[in-house]
Amino acid sequence: MGGSLALQFATRRKRLRAAVSFYGRMFEPVAAFSDVRCPVLYHQAEQDTWASASEADRLRAAATEYGKQVTIKLYRNAPHAFCNEMRPDTYRTDAAVEAWNETAAFLKQCFQGT
Repeated sequence: MGGSLALQFATRRKRLRAAVSFYGRMFEPVAAFSDVRCPVLYHQAEQDTWASASEADRLRAAATEYGKQVTIKLYRNAPHAFCNEMRPDTYRTDAAVEAWNETAAFLKQCFQGT
């Protein structure tokens, strides 16, 4: 749910400098995405059945339609909640480390401009 809320929050905060979504779902109406003013990093788990590839496709289409900066990172063979250490059935160390490194680099670029 947090990944979905991150996407929605990005539509409501004009001064937000960055948004990161871990396997979130798009919202309705999609036209609200036109209000996003910050770059967005989206982590997509390839085997996610809740926030499936179609959600990433909807996000990509909205970004294109409204001219928004969205980066989508795909984690092959990763299920939903691959970063959740409390769920050993879904946690994937390699994907989680990569996602955190991508997130840190993204946020550093957004906040420091480097």
